[in-house]
Amino acid sequence: MSIFETIELYKSNQTELLVFAGESYGAGSSRDTATKAPWLGGVRAVIAESFERIHRAKLINMGILPLLFADGISVFDLELSASDVFDLTLDLETKQ
Repeated sequence: MSIFETIELYKSNQTELLVFAGESYGAGSSRDTATKAPWLGGVRAVIAESFERIHRAKLINMGILPLLFADGISVFDLELSASDVFDLTLDLETKQ
């Protein structure tokens, strides 16, 4: 299935998407397109090892939540499969 067909399938099922990424997510990309395309495709959060600073701000402006892995954890440590399903719940109470 193409990426477009996959996105259309998830959109027809009203399934929002979560992206797992490595280091420097968004570096070297066309910034406006790089945030609009995921948002239009239903991506609502990106969990990455690190973000390119301006790209992170653009994600926030598009309503996509940028999250970081805990130090020392990478996407490869998760051993994800294509059938994994996530329910992302946020606790917005901050402890400093």
